[in-house]
Amino acid sequence: MNGPYAENGKKIPVLKKRDNPWYVATMLLSVRPRSVSEMRKRLLAKHFTNEDVEKTIVECKKHGYLDDNKFAIAVCDSMLVSKTVGRRVFRQKLSSYGLSAVTIEATINDLITPEKELELAKKAFMKKKKQLLGSKIDKKLWYGKIGQFLAGKGFGIDTISVVLEQLKNEGSNDDQNVGEGGYFR
Repeated sequence: MNGPYAENGKKIPVLKKRDNPWYVATMLLSVRPRSVSEMRKRLLAKHFTNEDVEKTIVECKKHGYLDDNKFAIAVCDSMLVSKTVGRRVFRQKLSSYGLSAVTIEATINDLITPEKELELAKKAFMKKKKQLLGSKIDKKLWYGKIGQFLAGKGFGIDTISVVLEQLKNEGSNDDQNVGEGGYFR
C-alpha cells in the first residue's frame, strides 16, 4: 500500500498545491497585486468552495496581502506615471477591478485633484498638438478637435473648458498660429 491511509483502510486524499486555495492565492499575488473582488473571482473559477474562498480572503487581508485601498492607490500611481488621462478613465479602470464605488471615489479624490487633472489635460494637449501643427483647419474646428480629443481621454467638461479658454487667451496674441501650421509654434 502506497500513500497515507486512514484507520479504516481508505486512502486519504493528498492535497496537491493547486488544490490548496491559500497556495493558489499567494501564487496569484506573486504575479501582481489584486483586488478582493478579483481574488474571489479567480479562486471561484478554480472551483474552490465559497467557504474556502472567504477563509482564504480573510487570511490574505490579515497578512496584508489584500487591501483594496492600497490596490487602488497603486493602480492610480501606475497610471499617473504612464498615461495622460482624466478622472473618468481612472474611474473606469478601478471599476474594472471590481472595487467599490466608495473606494474608487475616495482614491480619485485624494490622488487626482482638479489641479492635477488640469495638469494632465495640458500634458495630453501638448502631445496631441504635434499632430495638429501641420493641419490647415480653421480656428473653431481646431478647438473642437482638441475638445473631442480631451473628452476621449476621460477629461471632464470643466477641465476641457479651462484648457480651451487658456489656449484661446494665449492664442489671441498670435491668431495666425491656429489654422496655419497649428498652435504654439
